Amino acid sequence: MKLITKMLALVAMQLCLNPSELKAQAFGINKGDSVDRFLHTPITDNFHMVEPPIPNRNFVSYMTFSAPDVGVCKVIGMSKTHKNDHYGNSVRSLFTEIGTLLDEVYGPGVLIDHVNEGALDLPQFWVMEIHNKERVYGKGYAKDLPKGLTAIFLEVVAKDLISARIELTYEFENMEDCRSHMNRGQTNGL
Repeated sequence: MKLITKMLALVAMQLCLNPSELKAQAFGINKGDSVDRFLHTPITDNFHMVEPPIPNRNFVSYMTFSAPDVGVCKVIGMSKTHKNDHYGNSVRSLFTEIGTLLDEVYGPGVLIDHVNEGALDLPQFWVMEIHNKERVYGKGYAKDLPKGLTAIFLEVVAKDLISARIELTYEFENMEDCRSHMNRGQTNGL
């Protein structure tokens, strides 16, 4: 009986924690991790395709942004591409599903559904408008995030005029350090 009481007390304490005290999920990749910790394929000096410790069934590939002396500062999960989805129905369905799950973990996010002035804004051109940068469809999280995270962004990204996928980005507190590292030496020889 005492064991059950202690277990219930522990669960109650965990449920009362402020979300900012929880550890970031980011597919099991943490702020500052070395990409060498994961099976990875370099794309550039700073971007690597990785196999994360905790993959999610909704995503088929993962990429990190990192710097040698800083470690990982951004993680991006990418879903399968939804082909022949002019109206965006398939990709939006997955977006809603993932957005609901993120809301359960991090609290309600802010939905962004912006169409530029002058865009056609017709349902049959939904994915095309995203591809042409005339529409942004995403959901952002920046409040009361777990320690180490500064932002989470869920976004529909078009591959072409009729195909799109979901990208889930976790940005860590060391992002500026990674950017600074990447920008070093860009003015050499100018």
